[in-house]
Amino acid sequence: MKRINISIALILLLFSYCKSEPRDKNDKRVESNTHTEYPNEVKRLALQKQFDDTKWYLYCMYCDQTLRFLPELKKEEQVYYGTLPLKFQRVLVFGDSVEINFFFQYKNEDVDQHLVRPAPDWGLVYLNGTDSVVMYSSFSDMPYYWLDSKIDRNKYSNDRHVKLLQPEVIKYIKENKDKLDPWFRKEAIKRGVISE
Repeated sequence: MKRINISIALILLLFSYCKSEPRDKNDKRVESNTHTEYPNEVKRLALQKQFDDTKWYLYCMYCDQTLRFLPELKKEEQVYYGTLPLKFQRVLVFGDSVEINFFFQYKNEDVDQHLVRPAPDWGLVYLNGTDSVVMYSSFSDMPYYWLDSKIDRNKYSNDRHVKLLQPEVIKYIKENKDKLDPWFRKEAIKRGVISE
């Protein structure tokens, strides 16, 4: 009976990946100072807000941190996540949830566990059709994690998962506004963190 349950779970997992949205190779996100064009799959699923919120989350979580390159790469430079572009990776639809993933880009290379340790989170999982975050996706041994909805938000108010705009994040954005990735800078203005 246990073997049957495991087999069913594996079949369901495989099925969920088969249902995931295919990525169009020519589907690039075009940005300018005044307009953003979203990937076709994001537009088709009406996930523009979640797309922007996921990018904002990733920038706020990591902007003031430097990449910790793997020692064997012998890279000595100090690079902040807030200055790097984010590249859209994929949208996965599974059951009642939608996952949106990005990679930070360092010299046209994905910033993942093959470049840095620890690797940054790479996306959020939303309840389908809402902007409610139910999980965070990462490169760790446990690729999904979440905060309990009953968590005492006052007790953990200094945790970026609870409150993204921590004082040190706001300080970094304000002190480095001319060095920020263009999308991140534009979004920080739009969200009232800095002025033009």
